[in-house]
Amino acid sequence: MRRNLDLVILSSNPSGSTMMTQLIEKVAQNVAGYDPSTHVINLGYLPGGATGVQLLSGNPRSAMPYTYNLDAAWNSEILQPVNSLRDFGALIVLSDKAESSRVWVEQIQPGLETTPLMFVVSAQAAPLLQPYYQSGQISGYVAGFYGSLAYEQMLQQSGGVLSHLGGFQSAMILAAVVILLGGLVTLIRPAASGRKG
Repeated sequence: MRRNLDLVILSSNPSGSTMMTQLIEKVAQNVAGYDPSTHVINLGYLPGGATGVQLLSGNPRSAMPYTYNLDAAWNSEILQPVNSLRDFGALIVLSDKAESSRVWVEQIQPGLETTPLMFVVSAQAAPLLQPYYQSGQISGYVAGFYGSLAYEQMLQQSGGVLSHLGGFQSAMILAAVVILLGGLVTLIRPAASGRKG
């Protein structure tokens, strides 16, 4: 948004495109001069899981013919020059599941040629993406809370991750204390007899 780029979004989760639209509108309020109504196209929900992603890879125009508002998507100035996914400047996949990340790499990446494929994922998905990154199949990824924090520090711009750091660390400490207390109770409490008289 700071570079005034056009964005095209879609979701393979039924509620994802609505959440993404709300997120983009919220972030755009902090970026002077960026108007989501002219720079963002929301293609809505891509059904079909891996099959839908495969169709998108082969023919995005038939996979997603309409926008979220049921307008003809490919008549817009942003999408007119796009005939395949490799015509985009980059593809960025946001995911909280390792399996869906794997589907996007395996179905989309082979047809991208030089178009970068990048990921923003939860910490649990990072171990699955590391081999894809090392082999060059994906251009990069940001994983989890600490990955987001490192990315903000690298750009030397605050995106709000630091404001959540205290709450995140408190929750981690609380979880560790609960696990520790559970272990202590198990050690102290005498083992119950498995036999009845």
